[in-house]
This record gives sequence, C-alpha cells and structure tokens, in this order.
Amino acid sequence: MNIQGDEQSTSSDDDRFIATKSNSDILVLHEGKPGLYRDSPGLLKSIAVSDEGIVIAGFEISGPGLGVVLILNSFDLSDSKSESVWMSEYGTGVDITPDSSMIAIGSPKERTVYTYSLGENGSFEKEHKIKHYDTTSESFGFKVALAEDGKTIAVASPSTTLSSVQYGAIFVYVWIDDVWTAVAEILYGRNDIRRLGLGGIAIDAGLARVDAKDYNDNLYSFVVSRIATFSRKTACQAILTLSFYTNPGDQYENQCRDRRAYSEGIEGNGFRPQCKCMSGFESSNPAGGSALQTEDDVCIICSKAEECGDRPTSSPTFRPTLSIVPTTGPTLSKAPTANPTQSISPSSFPTTGSPTIKPTLSARPSLNPSSTPSTYGSIFDGEYCRFSQECMTFNCIDNICVGVVSVAFALVEYETLGIQR
Repeated sequence: MNIQGDEQSTSSDDDRFIATKSNSDILVLHEGKPGLYRDSPGLLKSIAVSDEGIVIAGFEISGPGLGVVLILNSFDLSDSKSESVWMSEYGTGVDITPDSSMIAIGSPKERTVYTYSLGENGSFEKEHKIKHYDTTSESFGFKVALAEDGKTIAVASPSTTLSSVQYGAIFVYVWIDDVWTAVAEILYGRNDIRRLGLGGIAIDAGLARVDAKDYNDNLYSFVVSRIATFSRKTACQAILTLSFYTNPGDQYENQCRDRRAYSEGIEGNGFRPQCKCMSGFESSNPAGGSALQTEDDVCIICSKAEECGDRPTSSPTFRPTLSIVPTTGPTLSKAPTANPTQSISPSSFPTTGSPTIKPTLSARPSLNPSSTPSTYGSIFDGEYCRFSQECMTFNCIDNICVGVVSVAFALVEYETLGIQR
C-alpha cells in the first residue's frame, strides 16, 4: 500500500511479518519483535516480505541514476543477502511469493518486468522478462503483484492513456508453456482522477481476481465471472478475450454457455478458465476429450461409454437413454406392440387392431413444417433446427444448432485481498 507521504509499509500474507520504512531505515516486525536495517542505499521505492521473512526492497539512487534491489533476511538484518543494480527506476515495483521462491521487479523506464527464481542464498536465478511495447503505457511496471504460486502476475501502468486521458491500467499475465502470456483484457481506471496503478495491487489466481487502488485510494476488485469467447495460439496456449462489468456489487458465477459444460481453471488457475463437458458428453473437437478447446467446439453425446466416465453432472440428462437394467416404468421397445396404445389425445394415424408404429426422431425437416418453434431449448448442437429458441444454446445458424463459449470480467465489491504494496 502506498501511504501518502514518505513512509511505506507491507506485511506478509500470513501477517506474521511487517516491514515498514521511515526516513532512511527499514523496520521489520516479526510477531511484535523489531529488527532494523540501517544501510539503505537510497530512496526506498517499494518493499515486500514473504511468509518466511525474506524482504525484497527497491531503491532509487538519484546521483548516478541507478535502481538497486536488495534481498534481506528478517532474522539477520545486519547485511543484505544479495543485490541487483540496473538503470534508473529499476525496482520501482517489487513483489515476492509467500514461499520466497520467486520475485518480480518492475522497471518502468524500459517498460519491462523481470521475474526471477530466488536461490537459497538469495541469488537471482532463471530470469524471464515481460516487455511492453505500447508507448501509451510508458510507466508499465510501476507496481507488480505475484499470485501465491508465482504463475500469474499483475502489472500496473498508471500513465496508460486512452484518447489523451490518463486512465491507468492493470495488465495480467499467466505462465503458460514457459512463457509469460498476456490475458487479452486490460483493466482501466475510471478517469484521470481515478486512474489505476498509483496505489497498490494484489492478485489471486485461484479466485481469478485482481484488487487495485486508484490515485485517491479507492479500491476496485475485478474478478473473472464467466468464460467467454477465446482463441488458441497453440494447442496448449489459450489467449482469453475478457470483458468486465462496472456495476459494483454485482455477483456472477463461472459458467459456460453450452449447458452440458462446466468451467474449470487449468491447473487451478482461474485466469485460464476452460469449459469441460459433463458426464455422458464429450467435446466435438477432433482431438477428443472433454475440453472445449475452440469457440466452435460443443458437447456431444459420448460415442463410447468408457470415454465419458466420472465427470460431474450439474444438471439432469436432456434426452432418455437406453439401459440394460430394467426400469420400474414402461420402456421403449424396438418391436411393434401387438395392440394399439391408449392416448389422451387421438393419434394422427388411427389404428384398427393393427400394431402401432414406434415414433422416431429425424434430423430432416417435416413435410409440413410449423411456423412456430418446437419445445424451447430441446435440440442439441449439430442437429437440425428452424429457430434459435429450439437450440439448447439458442443459436440456430444455417438450420444447425451451434454453441458459443463466452467470458466476462466483473467489477465487484469484496473485502480487500490485502493490498499492501
């Protein structure tokens, strides 16, 4: 959290460690016991502390115009464990995961964020970069926030401009196939007074949520609310297209527009939502499986029972199935009945003692089509239709029911995630 004035403070996720700065010193409190680091190399710009008491701090040395990032141990503040020196503004935003395994360092002057694995001795290892080339976001990296597992990061750019107005923006990236991959949606502030990025930010990948404070310390919470249209960069890499609602307090549930699918975060990451078919259904994608991998995929009845297995069913089956187990009620027979059936309404083909003919389902239109839809939401994707209302996904294109997968981002009011950077 950025506090107005010359002081900054932060705490670990479990709240056992508090690191705060006043004047030129860094004070660390561990369960109420103080420790002091007195050798700050310059003006403190940002600070973060892990649940293990490892502190990362970014400084600006005004004379030579350098940025310095230090790694400190709360249990021994006599000296830094390691340091990294780079160009001016390097270290303006920093963060560390709760288990001290990864750190992120923002460098706004070059519109870059660096991420490192942190060695046991505090060494910087396995560097990766997120470079932003759009010159309308010249302060990209001013604040950074890592998710708990280090596989999702939020990056603030308070100077991001739209139509000559500084709205400020938050960018989200997820770690996919050893590359930082951008979520297509950018979260913008309300206006130049309420622009995002100057205050602290926090991110929770499991909840698919970003919290951010604007210039006036107002808190905004953005959460992925439902899966929307997405494309595939590669077979394993999804680029989401998100939108967000601006009505605080609105509540949304993760859902897929194909009624036979449910949403699930890939590897538990809500920023990588994917629709999967329920029990009894499989994806129409030629690759098979239960996942809807492209916007053209729909859930279809499994061709083989063993291919569907134990996937969860959150709604009843939409059509009757044939079972080898006898039912307590009447069943459908493949052979004609010996006697005519009794119906509450007259048959269109009255019988006179001859067997009735079993009705069949046909994908072809009738000879005398009706001018009104049949039962609403009763036809599966890939089958013949005349009206959108007949389809389960309410999309009838060229007389065929088709499905659409969609995504949304909602702006809602929650308790803060603990923005303290």
